[in-house]
Amino acid sequence: MKILFCARPSFGHVYPLIPLAAAARDANHQLAFATSGPFRGRLESWGYPTHAVGMSIPEACQRVFARTGRTSMIGPDGRTDAAMGGRVFIDELAPRTAADLTPLLAALEPDLVVYEPGDLGAGIAAHLAGVRAIGHAISPPMPVAFATAFVGDRLDRLWRDHGVDDPPFDLFTGEAYIDIFPGALRETRLLTNPARIPMRPVPFADPDAASPGWLGRTGRPLVYLTMGTVVANDRLLATVVSGLAGLDVDVLVALGNALGTELGPLPPNVHVEAFVDQSAVLRHADLAVHHGGSGTMLGALFHGVPQLVLPQGADQFINADAVSAAGLGFTLAPDEITPARVAELARRALAEHRPAIAAARDEIMAMPHPVSVLEDLVARYARVPARL
Repeated sequence: MKILFCARPSFGHVYPLIPLAAAARDANHQLAFATSGPFRGRLESWGYPTHAVGMSIPEACQRVFARTGRTSMIGPDGRTDAAMGGRVFIDELAPRTAADLTPLLAALEPDLVVYEPGDLGAGIAAHLAGVRAIGHAISPPMPVAFATAFVGDRLDRLWRDHGVDDPPFDLFTGEAYIDIFPGALRETRLLTNPARIPMRPVPFADPDAASPGWLGRTGRPLVYLTMGTVVANDRLLATVVSGLAGLDVDVLVALGNALGTELGPLPPNVHVEAFVDQSAVLRHADLAVHHGGSGTMLGALFHGVPQLVLPQGADQFINADAVSAAGLGFTLAPDEITPARVAELARRALAEHRPAIAAARDEIMAMPHPVSVLEDLVARYARVPARL
């Protein structure tokens, strides 16, 4: 089968698609990615043919800022502004992706397009080209009020701008929807949606990622701290480290996009790395303190690790709310993050037994593996063998 994976060039948008792509590659199906920027080279280095499509999320944000006079995606309430998100992902990113994909789909003639919900234009382009299109989750669903402000009439306008007055499917799900989230992070209506295809969120790490050799050997609990690859900065990390360092734990800090040059003197129980094999670290971790990125949130659940979530932007507030509501951990808003509060909630998270975490992990492990999901997709969508 020929499959084209479409995603915006960001870790949180590309990496969730890799387990299914790897399953397809290992089964000798023909596949390619459509994205832009540095992620083209990254994917090519892993053996995935990649085509230049669309623009980056930061580029789209800058276009929206220029048009609106705004300088941030954060609203007056200190959380992500839903309407600004709609302008970025629907008004800016989607039309560009649809335009770039149209000639590519004509040239490649894939059997199936798999796209993430940050790349909605892929669903439009696939439909217009007569190619089956399915969505691939990267985040829990938006709350109703947030989704209403995010979407507005934008999706209807997007379809109409491409000559479609009666949309054939919900762009956020596609004709079918690969869902990598357990029921604890989903609404019942989504769990019972016949278009839903559950798939186990198998953790993925860069092939050259490593973890420190001392993990599991100190006799102390391990706290893994990461603020991801977009919102991390030394000031924030220093505040969180200050709270964690006083506990009888080892703290492993993954800098992500932070520089690490302004963390100041660190005590012996705090260890700093630029990047790590996150899944390997989480196998040893007793607590994950993080920004609320979906990959880290799911990785912690996959390994049954409690969480302290410190959201900063994007979908991180939604993820933090979901973790808290499901009893999977604690969360602190940006203006609540102090060393004392971090220490207090970390201490509680390390001490408390939370059955909800084990239940969510059991559900994740019972979800179909990407290899099984691929077999289902082949049965549904394969046409004739061909090469991209």
